[in-house]
Formats: sequence, structure tokens, C-alpha cells
Amino acid sequence: MSPPTARPLLLAGLLALLLLPAGARAAFFPGDPVDGPSADLVRIGGVDLARHGSGALVYVKRDGGVEHVFVARNVSGVWQPPERLDPSLPLPSSDPVVASSDMLTVAAFVNGTQLYVVSRRPADPAWSGPVAIANNAAAPSIDVSVNGVGYLTWTSNGDVRAATLARTATTWQTLDAPLDAAPAADAGSGLGRSDVAASADGTALATWGEAGHVYARRLFHTTPSSIVATLDVPTLAGHAGGAADSPRVDIGDDSSFAWVVFREAFDGGASTHVLARELIGSAFDPPFDIGPGFAGEGADSPALDVAGEGYAVFASDTTGSHTPWGTTFYPDTLAAPAGLGAAAGAPSQPQVAIGDSAQTTFAWLAPATPGGPLSIHARGLKRNEPSDPEAILTDPALGAVDPTAGWFASADHAGDTVIAYLQGTDAGRRLMSAGWDHTPGYVAQRTTQHWRRPLPLSWNRVSDLWGPITYTVYVDTRAIGSTTANRLAIAGLVSDGRHHWRVVATDGHGQRRSSHTRSMLIDSHAPSLRVSVPRHLPARTLVLLRARAADHGSGVAHVRFRFDDGGVAVGTRVHHAFAPGTHVVTVTATDAAGNARMVRRTVRAR
Repeated sequence: MSPPTARPLLLAGLLALLLLPAGARAAFFPGDPVDGPSADLVRIGGVDLARHGSGALVYVKRDGGVEHVFVARNVSGVWQPPERLDPSLPLPSSDPVVASSDMLTVAAFVNGTQLYVVSRRPADPAWSGPVAIANNAAAPSIDVSVNGVGYLTWTSNGDVRAATLARTATTWQTLDAPLDAAPAADAGSGLGRSDVAASADGTALATWGEAGHVYARRLFHTTPSSIVATLDVPTLAGHAGGAADSPRVDIGDDSSFAWVVFREAFDGGASTHVLARELIGSAFDPPFDIGPGFAGEGADSPALDVAGEGYAVFASDTTGSHTPWGTTFYPDTLAAPAGLGAAAGAPSQPQVAIGDSAQTTFAWLAPATPGGPLSIHARGLKRNEPSDPEAILTDPALGAVDPTAGWFASADHAGDTVIAYLQGTDAGRRLMSAGWDHTPGYVAQRTTQHWRRPLPLSWNRVSDLWGPITYTVYVDTRAIGSTTANRLAIAGLVSDGRHHWRVVATDGHGQRRSSHTRSMLIDSHAPSLRVSVPRHLPARTLVLLRARAADHGSGVAHVRFRFDDGGVAVGTRVHHAFAPGTHVVTVTATDAAGNARMVRRTVRAR
């Protein structure tokens, strides 16, 4: 099959960069435990990072033999101790979802049959208590805009319902009517579960499956659009369409640009393809046929940056190999798909996460070695640059990644990515986090090429959302100290003379960025100074005053005489006339580094 309309695939070569050697930009880091080991870990609900680098991970874990919802916050790249989100609820909890922005993190879950939501703002000391939203609820989806406007969709009695949270509000408002096209027609259940994405202007786009079709609808706070768009197609390139499901949506900061990816069967189920529909303004463009999608996996969420550019990933079923593939989105354009890695031979469940700088992480499941346990494979890409090489992020000694427990990826503004997954079995089961970490930003010294005293060295604070950054100062070839500040005292650590120095910034994963090497000239000693001033002088008569200064480092820059009548003279031989009385003459010799030696003399004029 092919798209019904021909468009120039401007980015068709972009995914091909995934096959090129890596550039030295940053690195993947292997999995570290967030919780466990514990046989009580059940499944992951989701992970989401805000643009500023922090976020949250929600999951289900048994507590006292009952399944409950827990959350681990990620603060500047560091996981905080897990917290239970439903401590006051005795019934089992399920279906946790989470969304983060710089202003607000929200999570929703089902306890029994009741849908609850909790929230936390950056300044809050703790999560809010669970707030009941709806009964007979299942399969929630949640998102929050960059400005803190929240949207929540879920399934209830065969309908898709929605609620919204205004930017400054504390109470969710439930929309009066269902979103779906035919009420009580089994909407939003199973592979048709709803998905919602919020844009910067506070509006959203919701999508869901219903009775074999995929639909989408705009949400303007508490008012849904009058149009319910049908996204699946009756025919495509001469092939008869059939049942559609697994819709996923993402939207740019500009709500006029969004993509929905879903799966549709053709020719009576003879083939299943992944389709993409682009929302431009208020209408969807004709579908793109991305490629044959594996019947057991469907399409993963597209990931867009703030400009509406991004990627979608899916698993191919052309040979039954579950090969992970990806394709590039660009406003009004979709590139030909390209393979991300070797054939998995097992459900690869590919994931994609993208930062606002178009730094993208692709991840998928595959055995680390033929016949070995399922592991997380990943590859990074930045537009117009060679990709990172394929990396394996899991330790096979900890067991296989559990593909039935859910695993998720999310990125912040810079493209820093966390990948959350469950690994191992029984008492060795662990909740793990691996990912991609941006290298520290550029280090620029504040320096001079002239002679200087051994004052503290300083430099700019580098940009890194996942701090803290440690700075190590090297003078010549020796490290003289480390600090998390952007200055370091060097008095007593550096000898006089010419030296070369640089600063190395190191992040929490050990990645390093070095400044340029600069030269510096250090002089820590003041000049020697001898002053020759007669003690008794004739009043109101010009007399000669002498000084002798020497400096074996940077050299004498100037000698200055200061008189108590306000007069100033520069040089080693100066003349001055004194009024009758006793006077103090202050002589200062200053070298080129700024070191100064001062001598005072008392004279009497008669």
C-alpha cells in the first residue's frame, strides 16, 4: 500500500542516519534500580518528564498482599524514594498514568472501579490526597500542558469521558457528555483505549477506538468540538479497510499541528498496517501508510517536539521478526520508515522519546545475544547528525525484561531520556531506569592573558537539566580541586609564573566536558620598596623625594606618592612643597599583577 496522495518525503534520508557511525555527543547509561528487588512489583503505568528535566514514574506494587499505586519522582535526574499514592484506599488499585509539566505533575489511577487523580506542584511538600473523579471507570489517559492545564480521559460504561483542570484551578471539571460517536458502543476499551494530548494554548486532542473504528475530537477546556473525526478509512490504495484500533496521539505547542497513529486491518484481515493522520488546523489530512504493523503490538505513541516535528515507531510483521521501525514526522510530511535495529524475534514494543532540540531516543526489546533474555536496546539521533551506535542498557545477569509489565520512555527539553522497565522474576524483580543523558554544556573560563594575583578562578555555570555538575580545575597537568560552584580559590595551590589551566565539568553519570586550555601568569608577591624622604624640610619649598622599587615576577607597574594635602605624584623621583607642620607621605609600589607594597613616612616642614 502507499499514501493516497504523493508528497515529497523531505526527511526520507533522516532515519537512514540511524545506520551511520556514532558522533561523540553524549551517552546512554545502563539501568539503575528505582525500587526492588521485590516479588511485589507488578507493572508500570507510565513515566513522564517535564521540560525542565524533572518528572515522575507510576507503577503498581503489592502492599500487604494488595495491589496499590506507587510513584517515584525524578528530580533533576535523581530518583527520589517511592511513595504510595493511595494510602487511604483499601481496595486494589490499577491503571496508573502520569503527566508532568514544569508547573504541575498529575497522576490518575483506578481503585476498585473508582477513578482518582492526585497532583503535586514543585513547591508542594507532598502529593495531594486522592480526589474521586468518576465511578465505573477504566483505562485512563492523562496529559498536562506546558502551562499547567490538565486533561484526563477514561472509559465508563462503554463511553469515553473527559475531565479538565484549569491552569490555576485545584478542582477537575468533568465534561457533561461522552466524547464518543455512538454512546455505549464499547468505546475506549481494550486496544481502543483513549489517549489525550494537551498543547501549550491549553486545548487538547483526544482519540479512541470504538466498534472497530478510530475517532478523534478536539477539546477546548470543558467544551468538545462539534466534529468527531473518523480516522480509519474504508479503502486505501485499492485495499478494503477493516477494524482499526490502538490509537495514539501527540500534539505540538501549536495546537494546529498534531499526529494520530493507529492500526487498521485490510482485505478482511489479510494484512494489518500502521496509519498516521496529521491534524492541520481543524481538519485531518489523508492518511499515510507507514507500513505493516505487527498484529500483537500495534503502533506506539508518536513523539513530537514543540514545533510539531517528531517520530513514530512500530514493529514490522513482514517476516514475523518483530523488527522495530521508525518514521519521521514533519508538518505536512512523513518520511519513509527505516529499521532501527536488528530483528527482535520476539515482541520488540519499540518506544520513542524526543526533546525540543530534536534529540531523539529510540528503544526496543530484543535478546542481547541469540537465545538470551530480552534486553533494552536503544539508539540516539539528532537531526542532521550521525546516530549513536546501538546500545544495550540492561544487565542480563538481572534476568529478562518483562514485556507484559509495560515499559515506557520520556524525554525532557534537552532530550535527556529515562526508560523505565521491570526486570527479573520472583524475589529478584526490579523496577529499573536507564536512558540517555546529555553531556554537560560548554564551559567558558573568565580569564585574562595578563599577569594576575592568585585570586579565585571562575567560569560560567554550564547548562544541564540533570545536575548537579562537578567542576574540576586542572593547572598544567594536575587537578588542584573540585567544586559544585563556578569558582575555586587557588591561593597557596599555584606557584608564581606561567601556567595553563582548564575546567572539566562532570555530570552525575560521569560524562565530562572540558573547557579550552588557557594560559595564566601568576604573581603572588608584592614589590620591594625603599623610600628616601628627609625628616626635616623647609616649608613651602620644592623638595626631592625618592623611591626605589623592584619586582622579580610581573615587574613594577608604577610607584605613587600620596600627600596628606591631597596631592598625588607618580614616579620614583617626585617634587613636592609642604606647608609648615607635620605631614605623612604614603608611597605605594604596584606590580603588573596588582600586588602592592605601601610605605609611610612622617616629615616636618619648618
